[in-house]
This record gives sequence, structure tokens and C-alpha cells, in this order.
Amino acid sequence: MKKTIIIFIITFITLSLYSARNEEEQGPPPLYKDKNDEINEEQRVFRNKKNYDGRGEDRTFRELRKKYNSKKHKHRKKDELNVPWSDNGRKRRKRRKKYANYKELIKAKLSLKQSDIIIKANKSYLDLYIRKKPEIKSILLTTATGDFTKNRQPGSEYALRSMNYVKENGNELFFYKGRFLGKAQKLFFLITSSLVKHDKFKKAFYIKIPRYVVYGYKWENFGTMRMAEGTKFNIRTFAGKFANYRRGYADNVITLNLSLYSGKDFYKPSISIYKLGESNSYVVIFVEYKDNNRYFKNFLVSENGKEYKEIYFSKLDIVRDLRGILIYSKYDIINKKIVKFKFYIEKKSKAREIEITGSDPSGNKPDKPIKIKIPEKGISIRNTIRQEGINKKPEEKPKKTTESKTEGSNNSTPPSINE
Repeated sequence: MKKTIIIFIITFITLSLYSARNEEEQGPPPLYKDKNDEINEEQRVFRNKKNYDGRGEDRTFRELRKKYNSKKHKHRKKDELNVPWSDNGRKRRKRRKKYANYKELIKAKLSLKQSDIIIKANKSYLDLYIRKKPEIKSILLTTATGDFTKNRQPGSEYALRSMNYVKENGNELFFYKGRFLGKAQKLFFLITSSLVKHDKFKKAFYIKIPRYVVYGYKWENFGTMRMAEGTKFNIRTFAGKFANYRRGYADNVITLNLSLYSGKDFYKPSISIYKLGESNSYVVIFVEYKDNNRYFKNFLVSENGKEYKEIYFSKLDIVRDLRGILIYSKYDIINKKIVKFKFYIEKKSKAREIEITGSDPSGNKPDKPIKIKIPEKGISIRNTIRQEGINKKPEEKPKKTTESKTEGSNNSTPPSINE
């Protein structure tokens, strides 16, 4: 009996030790867990949309978002996606090609016309005014382009300088090769980055030019230049302040001509009558004015050879003596400036001679003003026009001379062609 009890205890101990060893090696048996407990809310949304692969493994949020976006843009055609960063469509243009014409564009914006320059002469100086444009930030005067062919590089022309300090431009700075040059180095360049008020340009660059200027340096092409009629020089306009070459520049070579760059318009306007009428005791003259300038200054009237007076215009069609009413005013590139207005002149007890003219902002007036004779009260203007036509004598034609010209004769008229 004792033996059986001992055998039973030994077997029980061995079995218990064996089971403990298996637990350490294999671990506890797996417990059942629901998969929905381990999924967060964002993955649960995608599972409901059938993005779950069904293999018992959850994808990462990045993979699910990528698949969702690919389905979202599936309806778009490839031809419609021509954005620069897309692979389909044309290739993206290189940056060099995009800015290939940048210099030409800058030069076009910085170029000057004749109407943008005004030069006035004084005893020992020239006053140079240049119209302010949005792209122009500074101006430098240099020698004419192509004068020095040895150093033919951008900026190889020499900047013009004054021999002495000039109050108007002496404190201006010139940024060249990474440093500022000017008064400290006793180099008084004809340069400006500041603006002044001007009657015509409103805002303008101003440079006071001495009659004698210098260019170059003692070690290279030093010389003097006399600023007189016919002298060539260059007005270099810059897109940056202090004549900085990095932002671009343009050359405007001109020949000094005080009459050409006086700021006046040399194309004179014209004035004429295109219609004539009568209204009670008034004569109505319909006037047409043409000019190349965009604006007109004023219209003037003279009575019986007296001084000119300015014509006043009224908005309403009010009949008054020597009063104008504007009908039409327009400017275009082809026909230029055209102004039409009607002018009332009252018939009085005595006849009057009226003269009408106009002027542009430059002060130019028509060569032939309007001249008309206004009759007395009770006489129609048609009768006066007819009477003037009858009283005019026809011009006598010069008689042809058939006499030959002798050597000793003092007759200065050339012989006729028929001889």
C-alpha cells in the first residue's frame, strides 16, 4: 500500500513539472479577441467604404488615403491636366527660354522718344529734363555708343563728368563694380536718381550739364568734350537706382539740337469752317480744329484787329455773343486730335471783322486763322459772301516773254522753257 502511494506522488510531481516547462516554452494559449476592438475610428471609416483588404491585416492610413485620392481623380482626362508639374502633356519650358527676351523687353521700356527730352540753354550750362517713366529709376550721361571700339563690352562707354562740383547733381552717387563713387573720390558724374517738378512732364529727372565736360581717366582715354550744337552723347537709362547695371539699362544716343529738343511741337495745327448758318440776329460758325498734339491749350478770338481774347465755352446751348459750345473732341492715332465746336457772333449796328485761332500746349498756332466779316443787323451773311466774291478781282497771269536774253542784260528772270 505504501508503495502505491509513493508511486502516485512521484507521477503527480513529474506531470506537474512537465506542464510548467511547456508553459515557459510555448506561452499561454491564445485568447479570442474581436478585431473591431483594435481598429481606430479613421480605419473604421475606410473599412465601411470597402477599403479593407479582408486578409485580417489593416493597412496604414497613408496607403488608404493614396488609394482614395486615386479613385477620386479617376474621371479626369489626361489631356486636361496640362499643369507644369504633370508628366503628361507638353514638357515644361526651361527658365532660360522664358527669360530669353528679358533684355529686349527692358530696353523697350527704358527707351526715350524725342518728346521725352527737353534741353534748355543758359550762358554756361545746359538744363536737361527727362520725362519720368515707371521703369526708369536713374539716368547717366555717357559718351556715344561705338566711340571706343577697343573695349567693346557692356558699359565700356565712359561716363561724362563735370570738372567742378555742381550743386544740383554733385551729391549723386554712382554704383559701379560693388562700390559707390562720387563726391568722396572727387568724381562728379552727370548722373541723377532724384526727381524734380516740371510744368510739362509733372515729374522729371534733371541734370545740369556744363559747357565743357570730361570723360575717361589719366591712364585711359582721358579727354574733354564741348557740349554745343551737333555734339553726340548718350543718355543711359537704368531700371535701378544709382545707375546699377544689374537690373538692366538702355542707350539713347542723341545729337544736341536745341531747337529739336526744345519741347515744342513743330507740327502746327489747322483751323477751318466746315459749316455756316444764321439764327435770328446771330451768325453761327461751325469750326473744326486739327492737331498732332493730344491736347489743345485754348481758342482765341479777335474783333476788328484788336488783341486776342480767350473763347469761353458753355455746356448748355445758350446763345451769347462770342461764346462757343463744344460739339466733338477726340484723339486717335490716325486722325490725331480733332475738335469741333460752334461759335455765336451777334449782328450789331456796324459790321465787324472777326478772326478765330487756336493754340496747342507748345504755343503753336495755325498759319491761317479764320477770318470772316459779320454784316449789320437786317443783312444776311450770304449777301456779304456773294458781294465779296464779286468784288474780288481775278489775279492777272504773268505774260510770257519771248525776247531772248542778251549777255549784257541785267534781266534776272530765266528764259522760258519753250525757247
